[in-house]
Amino acid sequence: TIAMPDGDKGSLTKVAVADREPQNTTVVYEFNETGDNPVGNYDSILVTVHDGVAKDSGRRIRPVDAMTACEDGSVHWIERDIEITGERREFGPAIYMYWAADADEPAEIPIDGQELDYAAISGGTLGCNGETGYYVRGDFDEKRGESFATSTEITFDGEKVDVGETIELGYVPKRRLARFDDVDTKTKRYSVFDEDGNFSTVDLKTGEWIFDRVSVVPPLWGYSMTFDENMAYMVNSAPEGEKEVFEVLAISLDDPTCTHSTRIAAYQGHENPPRGWIATDSMVPINVFPPVPESSCG
Repeated sequence: TIAMPDGDKGSLTKVAVADREPQNTTVVYEFNETGDNPVGNYDSILVTVHDGVAKDSGRRIRPVDAMTACEDGSVHWIERDIEITGERREFGPAIYMYWAADADEPAEIPIDGQELDYAAISGGTLGCNGETGYYVRGDFDEKRGESFATSTEITFDGEKVDVGETIELGYVPKRRLARFDDVDTKTKRYSVFDEDGNFSTVDLKTGEWIFDRVSVVPPLWGYSMTFDENMAYMVNSAPEGEKEVFEVLAISLDDPTCTHSTRIAAYQGHENPPRGWIATDSMVPINVFPPVPESSCG
């Protein structure tokens, strides 16, 4: 158990983990923050835990995208500058944020060479130790018709940010919640679980879809999804009588139709909340051992 720093934190929005070993070296959490925000509903606080020590970033009033944790204790993400004119919000240039393990506050690194267009929903994973990361942006404005997304390569060497090739991904399903998509920098794939209970994966180097809206689960209510190499783990609940039954559903990223469910023994029997009210929005598995029984997919 690690005590969070004092602060007016709301529900947990996202989690990023540096590695997938039992003893993780770095974890970063994004919490909603209560209170009025002069530029819209973007209040949040980032809390990092490195070698058992927790610290928070202070209030972030700009959208936080592509939150990434690294083994050296550093945390990377992208923020979007915002200007308010009356009731109109204008989104300015993207800003690369770098928070070193030994720094009290994050540093702002300008992104030179190319602006990253604002999108309705953004995400991705930024590289560690000079590796290439990917910033995925999707436009889901129904008034504009078909939704499209792009992925841009981003590299940070500790001093400057280089923006590389941009790939058109075509149609991208809208993720269920902020914790339901992921970029794997090793396989260079973007995976997303959408509002309809379907799973999709696209190759970020070619823009080709490996899985396109594959139905993977019965109509349960998913609270969070944790991606771990070739697996994804979703916290689900389903009514069983008058109480909720909670489980972790393991999904193979090599074959999304291959799933395995495990009950969460320590968290059962809570009152059945109405649909749409998330009673367990801070239940996010970081590690699952063993990942999935070998016999579950034949």
